[in-house]
Amino acid sequence: MYLNDLTVIRKILDELDWCTNNAYSQDLTDNIGRCVLKAAKLPCTNTASNYKFSAYVNYRFEFDTDIDRLSKSEDFNQTLTVHPINDLETMLKLQKYFNQVEIDEMTKSISKYEETIEELSCYAPEGCGNIPWPVGVPPSFKPPTRFDVLRWDFFNETHIYLKTDNDVINSMDDDDYEDVHEVIDHAVEQLQKKYGIQLKLKKLINGYRQFDPTRGTHYIMDLSLIDQNHIEYIKRVELMRPLGLVEIIPMPFVTETTKIFLILPIYTDEQSIAIRFLRHVNKTLFDKETRDKFELLLTHVVTTKHELSQTQKWFDNLRHEIDLIRRIRTQLTVTYHTVLLPSSTITRYTHSTYILDFFETKLRTNSLIFLTNPYVNIESDFLNRCRLNVIENVQVFFPIAFYQYQPHIIIRTHHITDNSTIDLHKSHGWFNSYAFDHIGIYMSDYLNLKKLILSNNISLSSINLYDLFVQLTDTHILRAPDQSLRVHYKPIKCDSIKRTNTIEYNRCLMQREKGLASRSQLAMIIIENEPTKKTITKKDKK
Repeated sequence: MYLNDLTVIRKILDELDWCTNNAYSQDLTDNIGRCVLKAAKLPCTNTASNYKFSAYVNYRFEFDTDIDRLSKSEDFNQTLTVHPINDLETMLKLQKYFNQVEIDEMTKSISKYEETIEELSCYAPEGCGNIPWPVGVPPSFKPPTRFDVLRWDFFNETHIYLKTDNDVINSMDDDDYEDVHEVIDHAVEQLQKKYGIQLKLKKLINGYRQFDPTRGTHYIMDLSLIDQNHIEYIKRVELMRPLGLVEIIPMPFVTETTKIFLILPIYTDEQSIAIRFLRHVNKTLFDKETRDKFELLLTHVVTTKHELSQTQKWFDNLRHEIDLIRRIRTQLTVTYHTVLLPSSTITRYTHSTYILDFFETKLRTNSLIFLTNPYVNIESDFLNRCRLNVIENVQVFFPIAFYQYQPHIIIRTHHITDNSTIDLHKSHGWFNSYAFDHIGIYMSDYLNLKKLILSNNISLSSINLYDLFVQLTDTHILRAPDQSLRVHYKPIKCDSIKRTNTIEYNRCLMQREKGLASRSQLAMIIIENEPTKKTITKKDKK
């Protein structure tokens, strides 16, 4: 192997004819060396920039028979090239061997650095022995309030318990299963090295996992192990999987001055709900948004031709409400539209694509759209967050809104002063991660998705927009809870989508199950009704 700079190569080109005519040696390295000496007047050397480059040359080299002897030689372990290599298998074995040599050297260096840090810690104000474990990893996150305490997840070999506030037990997905068992295998391997005996895992007794955003994932596990004599040992191990190198991902520049088109689909039976929406956003949005930054698109969604014929009359109450608002909000821009769905089987969970199709010719391709429903209360800071979170050709935004519980159940324990507002409280509602009703998107991103929908011949009546982005595109999807979106309670009916989409049907059932009230509130209702049942039973016996 030769390392040449550009100057030497240019000199070789000038003497290329001489080099070709005098290449009489069967060893190519001799011919190249002779050429460099003739052209550049420089002999070959094994040092450069204070680095020594060594090579191992052995024409009778056999990896399997020679590697044990050569591995004890420091010169061989530091060699840059091995020559000759006659087959691919030997090359791969050498690659694996030198990778392991490099890993061992890095491990030794890390151990030396750890010892140095521990020695220097005695000169720190905290004194000896007060450096965080493991050495070299940032200290643990210190929560400023009790609401910021990091969660510990309890797990066994197949399930995770209390992963969220709403779930008691979850089966491990593939990533969690691989993560936990990799940590268990590493713990058993380290215990074998420490005690010098062959150990096998019998079972995982307890497992705890905590993700710390400042340092990594922390594990505490109680392992039941057996040795070759079937003697059982129970060991508690503590492990840390540190965060890797933090990488800053460049993103396109976005501003808060982008005009946003708020599309509000309203079904015929939701007129009063839409008026409540208008009165709320009049207090939170309309006074802060100007004509060049915001436009409201009131969209009457109809399913029959009879509804279509009555749409102008249906808009009268909404127009009257808008006229009242415009007396104060003169800068407000509102337009009225009517969308006739092609089929009555299209549900409210999957109507987004048809509504965006309708506005495809009415809005520019670079238009920023927020599609929602009239049950939502939007707070003043949300639209700017939407402008920053939606990036054309890069990212779409599906915020997770706060959904209100059944009001009649809430008032049993909490007083509601104003039915038009929703308090952000665990007894008043929940962040509904099963709903995809609120969508921030650029029209150009939808048009690109539409091309893929047509090429894959997908039925739009049975799948929602979120699933289409996941299945068909590489567009990044930002999905996070947003306290500025609060949705009023409404009864959830799932029978209409039972046959069309199993995934959407299961999501609907979960929303119906979790969206009624919290577990504690439901338990209180059951407890309160139990004495009544006992009294009735006793009377029946008499």
